[in-house]
Amino acid sequence: MNEQGWGEGVSEPVFSGLSETGITGRQIACALKISSATVSKWRRGKSPIPANIQVFLTLMLASQVDRLGDLYADWGPAPAAWHLTARAGLELAREQLAAQETRNQTLPGFAICDGVRLFRVWWNADRIVTDLPTKPAPTIRHIATAAGA
Repeated sequence: MNEQGWGEGVSEPVFSGLSETGITGRQIACALKISSATVSKWRRGKSPIPANIQVFLTLMLASQVDRLGDLYADWGPAPAAWHLTARAGLELAREQLAAQETRNQTLPGFAICDGVRLFRVWWNADRIVTDLPTKPAPTIRHIATAAGA
């Protein structure tokens, strides 16, 4: 059992959601200034995730879901297949976010405060927000460009 009481090998929903929005383990490791191997152990449920990191990752996922929702809403005409795929991916990420938020309700208050602080530091760091990947964007641009030609 890990510190949250879940069995070994149980992965957090936040990892599925982040993956669905295009965030890689390497990007998570970079944001947290830790090794990719540590993130990999967390993803596979081989090592417990510190509670404050769970909060950080949940906030990271929430920001990505918001960004992608705005991107999809503003995209305009595109092939129907793209809209179906994009909408399905966004809905899956939202479901994973909701599942993680439910799990996070059992976390201690100090961990939530620490996770929020970590997220704020990361969010406000000298980085360009558009560096966050929007997974389908390159494909969408290619399809939209080809459809318009």
